[in-house]
Amino acid sequence: MVVFLSDNGGTNANTEYNFPFRGTKGTFYEGGLRTPLIVRWKGIVPPGTNDDVASEVDLFPTLATLANAQIPGDIDGIPLDLPGTGITDKARPRHDTRSLYWELASSNFYSFSVLSPGGRWRLVNGELFDLAKDPSGTTDVASRHPGVVTRLTKQFFEWQAQASRVGAKVDRIDGAKGELRGDSFRRVPGAGAYTLAIGVTPEHAPEEPQVILSHADDWSIDTGAQFTRLRVGAMDLRARPLQPGRCSALVVSMYFNTAKQRPANRRARFQVYVDGKPLLDQSRPGYDYFPSHLGAPTLFGHAPGHGDFVGRLSDPIIINSFLGMKRREGRKVPTMFGLGSDPPPAGPILERLGTEVCPSAGP
Repeated sequence: MVVFLSDNGGTNANTEYNFPFRGTKGTFYEGGLRTPLIVRWKGIVPPGTNDDVASEVDLFPTLATLANAQIPGDIDGIPLDLPGTGITDKARPRHDTRSLYWELASSNFYSFSVLSPGGRWRLVNGELFDLAKDPSGTTDVASRHPGVVTRLTKQFFEWQAQASRVGAKVDRIDGAKGELRGDSFRRVPGAGAYTLAIGVTPEHAPEEPQVILSHADDWSIDTGAQFTRLRVGAMDLRARPLQPGRCSALVVSMYFNTAKQRPANRRARFQVYVDGKPLLDQSRPGYDYFPSHLGAPTLFGHAPGHGDFVGRLSDPIIINSFLGMKRREGRKVPTMFGLGSDPPPAGPILERLGTEVCPSAGP
């Protein structure tokens, strides 16, 4: 069985590869996303065409089904409709009822798209295209269908909130100690966007720092009578101390541009919030960090060489989003990506995280 496809449309740098579709590689228009998918399995799959909406995420469950392998229940893909394989009837109804989502996020550029079930509506950063009437996706009809724009936008951000959440396993030792395991690449900061929230209730103001969170010698958060400290690699950042006797919603948000191909573009940005209020926001151009203990457990409330935390800590919550995203304007916007969209505001995310890690905290 041979599967042939592309991950995006052509660049259009030299010729109109994507005609008749609008857009190029890097955009969420049809020319950037719609590509051929060709399957050849001699003697099994007969020649023919099919207009189901398919995605790369469908390849794994398709191959697993054909190999009689067990498919996890929490994956996004759906087996492709392949005549001759016995999975046609099982796959078709579900493909017609699911939406597909795209997101491009950095510290200074944001773009998103939704394709409605069946592939009729394409939402791109507030623009709306009726692909049933305009398959090339060239005419914006958002002003004629504001209800569709509102519905798909709401649907996207609900999906984004769920999809960005890291499914690390929490192992509790007691009310102030535990560890996180699994999903290592998303659980540990070092590439792209990362935000961690934890409810911190110090029993008293300790003279010596007490560990809130630690990941080997890669990074840590601790608190004392004089300051709360975030250490990432060789960087040491400090903010005000946390108030004893009450739950503080501590949120640390980071963004790393590792820029392996363009080292001059390497940069990192760090933010610290307590109860929704910013305490620290720093950028470090040229900062190059990547964890050296990616698979190690992330400890909270205790760590070798640190003073144990005295008080209560909530289960940590990790999401792969950066709260300091902003919209890039003017000449800095690359032509291939389009104008982009306003990123999700930090306020509602902070409120949601704060309610979850400190559910009964007072004003």
